[in-house]
Amino acid sequence: MELFGNYIDTPYLLLWALVMGAVFYTYKEHGRNQYNEGMSDAICMHHTGTLKYDVILNEDGEEDLEIKINGG
Repeated sequence: MELFGNYIDTPYLLLWALVMGAVFYTYKEHGRNQYNEGMSDAICMHHTGTLKYDVILNEDGEEDLEIKINGG
């Protein structure tokens, strides 16, 4: 296969496709793990009383959360 004046072998292209797929999968899983860790931290902080929140109404009458972290 001739590409940009250089000869590129098919196994070379397959190797790069595999590497790019692995990078994408790792990036996606890292984001999922960070979200899960943040949620578990928030749940633990809520149960220990470190995380407190109040539901308040804003100027438009919509509900907002006011979050307070004690000792953080």
